[in-house]
Amino acid sequence: MTAPVQPHPRPRESAAMLFAELEAAHAALLERIAELGAVTDQPQPTRLESTSARMRLSQASIERRAILNRALRFLGERADPAHAPAIAKVRAADGELIAHSVAHLAKWTAQTVDSDWRGYCEASRSMRDHMADTVKAEAQLLKPLLK
Repeated sequence: MTAPVQPHPRPRESAAMLFAELEAAHAALLERIAELGAVTDQPQPTRLESTSARMRLSQASIERRAILNRALRFLGERADPAHAPAIAKVRAADGELIAHSVAHLAKWTAQTVDSDWRGYCEASRSMRDHMADTVKAEAQLLKPLLK
């Protein structure tokens, strides 16, 4: 009988390391937001172009959320009552962003994007602005707690 495989332990996380990872994730997400913005500036890109840009943005958003959750867990484990309002505000904003993203993706399927490109461009601009505003506020709230 073989012993169960143990996951590799994650190196001990530090506040500074988590903030650096979160900053990198924010930068990547903002870059993907700009890339999709460039695609939506086109009269009518191919489905591959629009879908690829949307997928890259979604992946960057997923990666940011994973790091954000690690950072919030890290802060929560330290149980500093002074951090609670900022953590709650970040969690609430992220939950609202998830809901907004899910609704946006459900409405704007690849087929719907193709059939109403201009409508998608307007909705995408609003969604991208919302994402950018959320990550900028998130960084402002978390920087003093993780630096």
